[in-house]
Amino acid sequence: MRAVTESGVAIDLNEDGTWTAAKHGAAPFTEGFRKAYWGASRSEVKASEGSEPQLEQDEYLDFEVRLGRFKCLAAYIFVGDQLVRGKYLITEEYQNQNQFLTVYEELKGSIDKKYGSPYKDETYWLNDLYKDDYSEWGMAVGCGHLSKFSFWETSGSTINLGLFGENFDVQVSVEYAGKIFDGVEDALKEARLLGDL
Repeated sequence: MRAVTESGVAIDLNEDGTWTAAKHGAAPFTEGFRKAYWGASRSEVKASEGSEPQLEQDEYLDFEVRLGRFKCLAAYIFVGDQLVRGKYLITEEYQNQNQFLTVYEELKGSIDKKYGSPYKDETYWLNDLYKDDYSEWGMAVGCGHLSKFSFWETSGSTINLGLFGENFDVQVSVEYAGKIFDGVEDALKEARLLGDL
């Protein structure tokens, strides 16, 4: 059976409950993560990277890459051997945790240049102990007191830039998700849970 998503992309629903992107001689999607289109297989992603992954699991492939001047991991997330999300995880280490705020702002500026202003830009304070002292904001992030998120949208993808931390471990990530696959991961997790009950 063939279905068409709200965004107009055709997918084939198989009798066993799995689905595949409908292909008609061309890539079914025009967007994706790095050089891979949404719905790409693991082998297609490996070919697009041109190297072996640092980590390979059932639902993930991780590659060491550079994003501009930053060292990072490029994580590809799959459901049913189809690429549904991709994420850059910055792996740079800094003595002064305020540097992570600089990294966040630099990446935000670059994403703004490519996609325009974010449709949502949020700063969350769970504890305002360091709120009035900018020189301690990096510490606030590392303690889990402060987090920042910005969101963009294209016709086929959502993009989320995040700065957050816990136990003095600060993370900066840029996540891309194929709109056509919204809810697919959650549905799979729920199906696994229900199968185990």
